[in-house]
Amino acid sequence: MNTINEYNMIRQSGLFDENWYLQTYKDVANAKIDPLYHFMRAGGFEGRYPSLKFNITQYIEIMKGNIPNWLNPLVHYLITQKMPYDIMNLEFMEKKINKIRYRNRMGQSLFEDKLKSVLKARYGINILKSPVLHSSEIKNIVIFKLDHIGDFQISLEAIQRLKTILPQSNLHLVCGPWIKGLAEKTKLFTTVTTFDFFDEKQSRPELNPFTVDIENIKRILEPLKADIAVDLRYNPETRFLLPLTDAPITIGYESHYYIPDICLPVDSIPLKLGRTHNATYLNRLISEIPIVNIPIKKIKGKAIGIHAGTSQKSKTWPHMKELAELLIESGYLVYQYGPSGDVLLSDKVVNRIGDIELDSYAEVVSDECKLYIGQDTGTTHLVAATGLTTIGIYGGFVDPYEWMPRSPNSYVLYNDIECAPCYNPKCKWGDVRCLGELMHEGAYYFISNLFKN
Repeated sequence: MNTINEYNMIRQSGLFDENWYLQTYKDVANAKIDPLYHFMRAGGFEGRYPSLKFNITQYIEIMKGNIPNWLNPLVHYLITQKMPYDIMNLEFMEKKINKIRYRNRMGQSLFEDKLKSVLKARYGINILKSPVLHSSEIKNIVIFKLDHIGDFQISLEAIQRLKTILPQSNLHLVCGPWIKGLAEKTKLFTTVTTFDFFDEKQSRPELNPFTVDIENIKRILEPLKADIAVDLRYNPETRFLLPLTDAPITIGYESHYYIPDICLPVDSIPLKLGRTHNATYLNRLISEIPIVNIPIKKIKGKAIGIHAGTSQKSKTWPHMKELAELLIESGYLVYQYGPSGDVLLSDKVVNRIGDIELDSYAEVVSDECKLYIGQDTGTTHLVAATGLTTIGIYGGFVDPYEWMPRSPNSYVLYNDIECAPCYNPKCKWGDVRCLGELMHEGAYYFISNLFKN
């Protein structure tokens, strides 16, 4: 989108008052410059109001960092909330936002930011923690269901499914006052808190998301101490409430008010034989909660296990030998696993190559090791499923968000280069640089810090 388009968009919106802007911001009036141009290029980024019709400070707070730093907040609002999709030019949004829009970002937010920053800055390595939780970690779940009686009744199927998945968790419902009695009668909820957002008899917001008292809502939600917050509404009006819970994990359908950690696109269920029932959408949302119930296994092993080989060059990390040698030099006991035919990395590793049948591989490894290092292979997934802490070294052949192990103690180290993911077994550069440039010193730094923690 170019400057002229942004200028005209703001001018035509009715949300910019030229006279009010000049009277309010005397420095702009004294500079004798076009006030709209000033707001578009500077004022909006400084938090200056375009008029009394748009609370820019409130909008920035609600969006919680989801406005790209190159985009004027009012322009973001006009693009994502006001303008019909069929006349929008979304090319720039596709490049800047779409990559994170439907992606589960939870795993990245759950690992220590400092370590992640050091790895990226010093070694060019990205960390991804597996975006799943053990059921025992989830104590409190806040469910927003602020719409009407029929909507609530339709949502009960999804809520009952959630209770079945996590029977030990407390479900805290936030609903309209007219739902309170019905909700308490179900005996599904530990608490029922009311918040009057919609009009009781009309499907329209009673409160504007950009004028609502944020601090008051936070006071209502804070005692609930949410581990997960779910907005059980397909339409987007209430999505802005999710980040106000301060829950580590938020779940909902796509919305430009807020991008949940687990975010489903509105067309995630294809229409079959006509329209899809709303209950199906809500059930799908619950099914996306990344919960595992694998046994919590007590660590007995003392070794670091390594599996160096893969069936494809595009997945084989060329620095596993250097990592093994560095670990041994630092005093770690290293076991090497793999099928017959794999090359021994060092005569100082404990050689377990070809010793273990596949059907007992994961069990044996989890008994002998306290940490396992693998690659984008089936055995990495098998070991991770035992609950053992697992590190996968991934290249750019696949997107690690889509193919990493599903275990609370699993991590992926990867190089997020421009051409990844390519899904091409033959690197177009010929050198599989996504793996070649992922240095063993960075992997060692991560492993050593993991043990410290």
